[in-house]
Amino acid sequence: MALLSEKLMRDRIRNQGRVEGRVEASSRWRDWFERYEEARKKGEPFDEPPPDRR
Repeated sequence: MALLSEKLMRDRIRNQGRVEGRVEASSRWRDWFERYEEARKKGEPFDEPPPDRR
């Protein structure tokens, strides 16, 4: 029984890390896109690579 609860706890921690990673990635994309849109509205060049190309 202890082994099962340990596995469940490891799985829960792993899944939480995945969720946090997705939230962080979404935040990076949202921030990048906001900077992109602002530059586009101002007619300024925007050469910052997207988050997945850094």
